[in-house]
Amino acid sequence: MTNGKSGSRATSVRLVLGAIAVAGMGGCSADSVIQVERSTGRIDRSELVGDYLATTIVFVDGADTTDLRAGGAFFNLTLGENSGVAGRLFIPGAGPAGVDINADMAGAWTFNLVGQIVRFVQQAETFVRDSEWPASRDEFAIELRGRSVPPGSDPDTPGIEVVLRKG
Repeated sequence: MTNGKSGSRATSVRLVLGAIAVAGMGGCSADSVIQVERSTGRIDRSELVGDYLATTIVFVDGADTTDLRAGGAFFNLTLGENSGVAGRLFIPGAGPAGVDINADMAGAWTFNLVGQIVRFVQQAETFVRDSEWPASRDEFAIELRGRSVPPGSDPDTPGIEVVLRKG
């Protein structure tokens, strides 16, 4: 889970991930580990309806990045026409005391057309419901990008970054 590192780094990642995922630190940022060319075209709400799969789930701590998907993490969402949302977030060993985070994403979603921001209303206490998810489009698909640290935070604040890609 730590790209070949062990010991205190693994413990640090697990503790910070547990705090982020379970406590639900809020915020988001359009900044991400992965940069993709974006179009300037606006996205309509109806275009957001559909299935999304996380193509990126990483834990960023300063210059260190840990690929959580490589460790078995996954995240999928379905955004319904009626504003319903379904899906699952799973991050093995990232909860308190090393338990798995396995959260049902059932709830609702909203879209701010002006800001191109998706928000989620859910029972699950994770960063997903506390973050803003900017919607963007590259030449192939629509993406939602979320970050588990509040906007304006120190860039070195540890956090999870996710890219959900419509497919």
